[in-house]
Amino acid sequence: MPAHNLRYWAAGAVAERLLEADAIRMVSFTGSIPVGKHLAALATRTIKRGVFELGGHAPVLVFPDVDVEAVARGAAAAKFRSSGQICTSPTRFYVHHSIHDRLAAAFAEAATAIRVGDPFDSATQMGPVQNARRLAAVEALVEDARRNGATVAAGGARIDRPGFFYRPTVLTGVTDACRAASEEPFGPLALVASFRDAEEGVALANRLSLGLASYVFTRDLALADRLSAEIECGNVVVNHWVVSHPETPFGGIKDSGIGLEGGTEGFQAFEQVKFVSQAPL
Repeated sequence: MPAHNLRYWAAGAVAERLLEADAIRMVSFTGSIPVGKHLAALATRTIKRGVFELGGHAPVLVFPDVDVEAVARGAAAAKFRSSGQICTSPTRFYVHHSIHDRLAAAFAEAATAIRVGDPFDSATQMGPVQNARRLAAVEALVEDARRNGATVAAGGARIDRPGFFYRPTVLTGVTDACRAASEEPFGPLALVASFRDAEEGVALANRLSLGLASYVFTRDLALADRLSAEIECGNVVVNHWVVSHPETPFGGIKDSGIGLEGGTEGFQAFEQVKFVSQAPL
């Protein structure tokens, strides 16, 4: 078949054929929310089980009892890993108002210092985004945020070199009116806003229909326990940036998916429980 048919038509046809086949008993999918919902709908026609790991827009709550500069440096390393093209990438940074300006400045400084370039060069710390469409999408989100009053604290532009390169970008003064506040950027874009207390922080973290990963930074363990319970998310990480391990369960709630990968729970998703009851004759 012609290459364009294989790329744009056959993929959908193959998915439909596989999900209609009785030989297929389960589907496991990692990808976008619209495609995941489409595949889940197809799977229900033949009552197939499924594990769907879909999009995220991870919130980060930072409280005033932390080492502000250390958190900012860690935030830059975590946010711009793989150019931000990770579903668990920390993106919505909600910072207590008392340290907001300090953290935003340190975050922007760390982002600006990241070496962007050829991913095959050992000195490179961040490479390009995956294609021209993703580059244009990130650029559009930044321009929309500018129009809605956000300030570009770092980056905010393409890099003039061959390839799909965009500068590590930090926006401050971001409001819910910005598209980026609600749309997963899946690129090197971080949003910084402030909150006044834990209640407001939780409300901001939970404001979207997404719930894959979230991050909390505080020395107050009682507060961390409370936030871990109140944040509507499949994975809550406290005082570090590693969301998943091979031995731990991983999955989202709400529009971020259903089911678990990783750990013994990940194996259980692919197992069928059978109860057998036998009485003596």
